[in-house]
Amino acid sequence: LGEQPKADARGTPMEALRVDFPRLAGPAVRTLPLLAIVAHTLLCPHTKVEESFNLQAVHDLLYKRSELATYDHLEFPGVVPRTFLSPLALAFVAGPAAIVGGALGLSRKAWVQLAVRLVLGGASALGLGGVGRGVDAKFGKAAGGLFAIVSACQFHLPFYASRTLPNTFALLFANASLGLWLEGKHESSLLALVPAIAVLRAELVLWLAPLGFLLLCQQKVKFSRVLLKGVILGLLCLTVTVPLDSIFWGRWLWPEGEVLIFNTLQNQSSKWGTSPLHWYFTSALPRALGGALPLSLVGALLEQRARAPVGLTIASVALYSLLPHKELRFILYAVPALNVAAAVGAAHLLLLSRSGTNSTSKGGSSSLVHWTARLTLAALAVGTCALTLG
Repeated sequence: LGEQPKADARGTPMEALRVDFPRLAGPAVRTLPLLAIVAHTLLCPHTKVEESFNLQAVHDLLYKRSELATYDHLEFPGVVPRTFLSPLALAFVAGPAAIVGGALGLSRKAWVQLAVRLVLGGASALGLGGVGRGVDAKFGKAAGGLFAIVSACQFHLPFYASRTLPNTFALLFANASLGLWLEGKHESSLLALVPAIAVLRAELVLWLAPLGFLLLCQQKVKFSRVLLKGVILGLLCLTVTVPLDSIFWGRWLWPEGEVLIFNTLQNQSSKWGTSPLHWYFTSALPRALGGALPLSLVGALLEQRARAPVGLTIASVALYSLLPHKELRFILYAVPALNVAAAVGAAHLLLLSRSGTNSTSKGGSSSLVHWTARLTLAALAVGTCALTLG
């Protein structure tokens, strides 16, 4: 399994896959994550308490508008304040749904809620598409298609993709960063995380730090240059979030700064339960990845370039593990990165399958490799879908 098939006249082994499996590079496969997100949204249209602030804020922006004193968050502020920037963006895009509903005299707002979630789900699908393009650039279009398939087969990633959680909004920036990094746009990949850190989820610095350290060690970025740009961008974000959110909350505040103090310095989040140090690695990630977990290990084993996403994910999740309160959504950003390695692993299994098919050897070893590779891929796909549907 450690031997990589040699490239034939059609190019590199990965590009040869695109010829032998043309549908992997086609647009139909790339729409699978979007279809999975829409399906999860329609099958589970209602929300839970962690999503309530952003969804209720969108409702108030659409229906109460300038009547700030009547907004829900002033009566039910929650444990920590959250930014209004993400609800404003959602309300702006989903606003036509509310206008049409009012014009048609529709009293129920459930379909507007559905429209809001579908808008967010569509943005998440675009983010995954950006990662897919990064996989195309680094590993070939067949691997990019396999990334779409792997991501669509899972449960947690499509499920959370339309949930109005701060983590879901932050995932948009994390996916943008991942895609830019895979495309070789190293400085931009770091800067893409800054708005999310300043406004949405400050703990994304735990993803920024390992990536920045790697790029500095590889001499891909200059520390002083990227630090200066990052500070300027962060300050610009603060000049937007602080005054805007202070208007909505009725006092001067930096929402994500208060969240950071609450969760880390005060460690108040542990009141909502704690988990063992190893929980992310032994419970959360195996459940979220399904069959992508062994495929990511195969990818890291057989493709040196796939080891960086796996290593960075392990480092970031290890840092997250130091916080006592753990939830899967806190490390949702790890799933697309590991799916990249899983897609590469699946591509190598297809290469083994292809080499077994094209082999002129009369022995049974090539046929065994061919069928073992195909059955492994089929079993992992079926197993992951079974976990999703179960």
